[in-house]
Amino acid sequence: MSPAGLTLNTLTSTLGTAAAAATLAAAASAVSITAEGNRIVLNYADLGAALELWRPWGSAAKRTQFLRRFEQMLQRMNVGVEFRVEGKHLGGFGPGTQPGLIRRLIA
Repeated sequence: MSPAGLTLNTLTSTLGTAAAAATLAAAASAVSITAEGNRIVLNYADLGAALELWRPWGSAAKRTQFLRRFEQMLQRMNVGVEFRVEGKHLGGFGPGTQPGLIRRLIA
């Protein structure tokens, strides 16, 4: 299964189909997505757009649960996801990434 399919399944099981689709659509419109080796790089135009992805998980407990599952999926696939804002490193999840500020901002 593709990384996008796994992510959508995780989102759907956590949020429900409509909310998952809306979250992915909003996030995709504000981000440039590239790949560097086994790392997916999400480069946002501004910090607000980067944090918008996490808005549906209003409570810290929900965000923690999702991030734990997301990190496990990335480890199994040997894929890292790095977040950047205007090209500046904000942090990442999975193998080969540095945790950075993103983890503190969404925790």
